[in-house]
Amino acid sequence: LYLVRPEAPEGDPPGPSDDNPAPPAQPPQSSQPETSDGSTTVSTQVTPTVSGTTAKAEVDTDTMDKSVGALLEAAAEHSTAPVLEILVDSGSASHVEVLLPVASLDTLGQHESAVLTVSSGAATVTLDSVAITAVAQQAQGQQVTLTVSPVAAGDLNGHQQSAAGDAPVFDLHFTSDGASIPHFGGGSATVSLPHVLSPGQSAHGVAVYHLDDLGGLTLRDTFYDLQTETVTFTTPHFSRYMVGYQESTGNPFTDVAEADYFHDAVVWAAGQGITLGTTPSTFSPHQALTRAQA
Repeated sequence: LYLVRPEAPEGDPPGPSDDNPAPPAQPPQSSQPETSDGSTTVSTQVTPTVSGTTAKAEVDTDTMDKSVGALLEAAAEHSTAPVLEILVDSGSASHVEVLLPVASLDTLGQHESAVLTVSSGAATVTLDSVAITAVAQQAQGQQVTLTVSPVAAGDLNGHQQSAAGDAPVFDLHFTSDGASIPHFGGGSATVSLPHVLSPGQSAHGVAVYHLDDLGGLTLRDTFYDLQTETVTFTTPHFSRYMVGYQESTGNPFTDVAEADYFHDAVVWAAGQGITLGTTPSTFSPHQALTRAQA
């Protein structure tokens, strides 16, 4: 575990300046990789610089290289999937930026089962190995920046405003030396965002859409977790995403008939967000459960 934590000032002092510089960050501290359930995980905790609603964090190359090296060595020893977690203590900041070294990402992505997760109060972003490699290969500089931020209605163009209405919109993107990284090379990212249901809404009605420049909406596979009050979706690229809501019309699954003895239970569970089904339109009632599903 790598911990980067600046000294906590007392009272309400003025911000950093030439006469009052910000305190230096403490050196990172390392912990042992943890292996369980077929994966080996190394975590790096970072305390960002916070100004208003914006939090900015950076993982330096030395820290990242040590994390990736220890992770891949342990994963090879146990024949497990390597998972690197970057934990950003962003508090209530809604705009979060995380800088990561490209060379370390490239090394991590070379393992076909590798996973990178960047977690903050604003979002949890998980990349598979193909996406990790694609981000590293498209980088123009030595660092990439992951940015997660809500988008104000005034920052949307007219087409987007008409499509989104009052629904919340989020901007997610990777950049390197100011250049956008447009896609994940056939890989994918899974994103979880905090989202509180309005009174009368059900979990199954929550839907995340890619919102393009012309106001077009593309539905993404979406799951809402009632316990954590988060909405999770998967996407092959980053852009602007709208968290919308569709009134449930009842049974969303084409393979669950009203005559089936389990019909009412399945429809109720789907409406409560307890089950997502095997796809948004199928439940696969006769398919054997995995250990994780059980």
